[in-house]
Amino acid sequence: MENSFLSASTIDHVHITVYADEGEGTLAAKIKETLNDRNYKILTPGTLENLPQAARNSALVIIDLDNVNPENRNVAQSLRSDRLVAADIIGISQNDEDTELSPKLYLKGYDLFFSWDQLSSAEIKKLLAKRLAIGSHHLSQLLIEEEYRRFSDALSSAPASVMVFDQDKRLVFVSEHYFRAYPKSASRLSRGLSVFDAFEMMAKEEDLDTSSDLYQTLKNFWYNLDGKLEFTLDSGISYRLKAVPLPNQRGTILTAINISGYVAQKRRLQEVQAELAQNKA
Repeated sequence: MENSFLSASTIDHVHITVYADEGEGTLAAKIKETLNDRNYKILTPGTLENLPQAARNSALVIIDLDNVNPENRNVAQSLRSDRLVAADIIGISQNDEDTELSPKLYLKGYDLFFSWDQLSSAEIKKLLAKRLAIGSHHLSQLLIEEEYRRFSDALSSAPASVMVFDQDKRLVFVSEHYFRAYPKSASRLSRGLSVFDAFEMMAKEEDLDTSSDLYQTLKNFWYNLDGKLEFTLDSGISYRLKAVPLPNQRGTILTAINISGYVAQKRRLQEVQAELAQNKA
């Protein structure tokens, strides 16, 4: 029996969670017998508290209905409400006449339910194998989504705002900084937007004079996405832009950071130096 739970990001093969399996692991043994030609591990969380972690790492969750405490009958609903659980939830009972094995179980969060005798049939074996493959695919997709969400949260918490463009200069990712800075354009800052449109939208919201040198300088930088640029807007806010190519020509990451404090400090230092030079003269 496998009793340790792996982090979702380190899954290297399929897991099945079996819960409320009493005695000598009878249900887990039955599942192994049914799916004897599949490569998987069985997780057997011993407590209700450990169940969610195991379920999040699994392509199938199988619950022994005969051994679930009455007060925990809503365990499937609880798992179903967890957005990190991608697996089908299956209920198993020793008694095929069990009144709990009814359509009401669908309302309690179960996707399927079988009697023990049905587990021996070839049809159920095929069905479980199919559900296992589908669950594994859903879990892989969920992990990708979670990795992107963590990536997004991390970049959005950083001091620098970030945009990522693909090799054709179309927007792939934009950090929350831009949504806050450009609320009028926020709804259009989405995947697939060209760098040219992104610049024009933000330039319009900043009310840049299209005939000014600053506008042309910024336009050239955004259109080429190369190197770095420091500039100050009419509002007095200063920024540093830096465009860095991604490996293997996969696109460009563009960072922008507010350097107003640095520019003000630098200006003040220059003024002090000028005053000292004048006094010496």
